Order: sequence, then structure tokens, then C-alpha cells
Amino acid sequence: MVANVKELNAAQTELKKVSDLSGKSLQDYTDKAYKLGEVTGKTGTEMIDAATQFKKMGYADSDSLQLASIATKFQNIADTEISAGTAASFINSQMKAFNIEAGESEHIIDAVNNAANNFGVGTNDLQSALTKTGAALSTTGNSYEETIGLVTAGTEILVGQSSKVGRGLRSISINMANAAKEADRFEGANGKVNIALKDEEGNIRSTFDIMKDLAQGTKEGSVAWDELNNAEKTAVGSALAGKTQFEVKVTPPCIEICMKNIDLIAEKS
Repeated sequence: MVANVKELNAAQTELKKVSDLSGKSLQDYTDKAYKLGEVTGKTGTEMIDAATQFKKMGYADSDSLQLASIATKFQNIADTEISAGTAASFINSQMKAFNIEAGESEHIIDAVNNAANNFGVGTNDLQSALTKTGAALSTTGNSYEETIGLVTAGTEILVGQSSKVGRGLRSISINMANAAKEADRFEGANGKVNIALKDEEGNIRSTFDIMKDLAQGTKEGSVAWDELNNAEKTAVGSALAGKTQFEVKVTPPCIEICMKNIDLIAEKS
């Protein structure tokens, strides 16, 4: 009992360092933390520790406690044990990358959990890859759901290599965006592949949309990926993705799985 009180006092002290809470306002905050802890199966002290992580990231008091609840829920569903700091950093990175407000932040872990429950990937693999690639793919026009779809597809094929998938997709998206700055369309394989890199308004298309056209072909005459021979796949993949990322970019089932399953991955619970 004494140890628990000491831990709570220590947690409150750390929280006070990054907030203006004191006296009654601190006690009210602590009471709310305990109530949220009952829902997530965490102690009030653990909830305050998690909230402090978000306060350090610049969030308001109320948002920090709400986000602490989301972070502890993510700890509960994670495949392997992760710290409150790791959970908080992941949620913060996706909120910043995709402009997700605190009130919508639970969708971050819901979408990850949905993918992990329905496909051959784990929450920790997704968390690792999304942390590495989220900001880059958001910048190149991909939604959070599309990014999870791409990461899930790559990680299902490259088992246990989520960090490689994340780094690869980040480089691929940047390479495709750079290609779009030079031309409106990509042509390869002696004309068999002819894909728009920009939309009708002149904006760079998302990595997801470009990959979708590459996988399925287009009405304008660009053939589907399976219709290319190995040499053509290598040439197209190297040109669009860069030679170092070719394995992540063009493993045929990777893109196919993503296209078939994106709706389910993106579904909000």
C-alpha cells in the first residue's frame, strides 16, 4: 500500500512538471485517471504516467488523458509487451503524420487491430513499419488506411521484416513523387505500362493509387502486372522504386493482397 502511494506521488510529481495542475485540479485529474484505468485494466498511476508522455509532446491536459487511454488500450492489444512510451510515440507519430485529432485517435489502434485480426501481420509489426513510413506516405498523398494497406501487404510477404517494409515504402513513395515532378505519366516495358503519375488537376497521385494501376492495369491500356515477364517487371520496378527497394515494390502478391483487402483494413469499428 505504501509502495503504491509512493508510485502515485512520483507519477503526480512528473505530471506537475509538464502541466499547471496542482491541488484540487490535480486530484480531479487523478480521479479521472483511475476511472479510465478501470476501463483499460491499468492502475491510476499507469494512466498518469501515460498522460505525462502526451503532455511532454505538447497536448492539452484533457487530450493527454484521453490519449493515455488509447495508448493503454494499444498496450493491451499488442502482440508482445510494449511500454507506455512506445505506445504513446506510435499514436503521436500517426496523429501528426495524418492530421488526426485526439477525438479520432482511437481509429489509429482500431485500424491496426483490424488488420492484425484479419491478415497475417502482427500489431507490433504494423506499429514498427507505420512509425517509419507514416509521415512520408502522408506527404505523398496516401491516407492512413491506404498506408496500413500497403504496409500490411508488404509485411505479409516479407514476414518478420516490417522495418524493411516501412523503409522501403518510404523510399518508394518519395521516388514516385520525384518521378511525377518530371513527367505526368510513367511509361515502361516497351509501352505495355503507361500509368498516370498526376491526376486531372495536376496533383501527384498517391503511392497507393499508382501501385493499384500497376497491379491491375488501366482502361487506358496499361497491362496488369501479371502480364509482364520477369525482365519487364525488373525494369519497371527499378525505374519506379529504385533498385534498392525493388524487392518491396514488386513482389507480385504484395500489391495484389493490398488491392483485395484495403476495404476491410480501412473499415472503422
